Amino acid sequence: YPNPTSGQFTLVSQYIGTQIEIYNVLGDKVYSEKILNPKSLILNLDVPDGVYFLQLKSESGTETQKLIINK
Repeated sequence: YPNPTSGQFTLVSQYIGTQIEIYNVLGDKVYSEKILNPKSLILNLDVPDGVYFLQLKSESGTETQKLIINK
């Protein structure tokens, strides 16, 4: 949250070792990080305005959500 965002947003995961990957609409990976603690993570993406796909991979499976950046 929030979504749409100006580039700064917060992710919350309850699983240790959740892998975060963000892709642009062309499928290029623009960000990747692993959450080591099951807490919130504040991200500040410096990418052009547009639609991105946020993918969370954890022990419970994979979830993909659309992320809109509008500065």
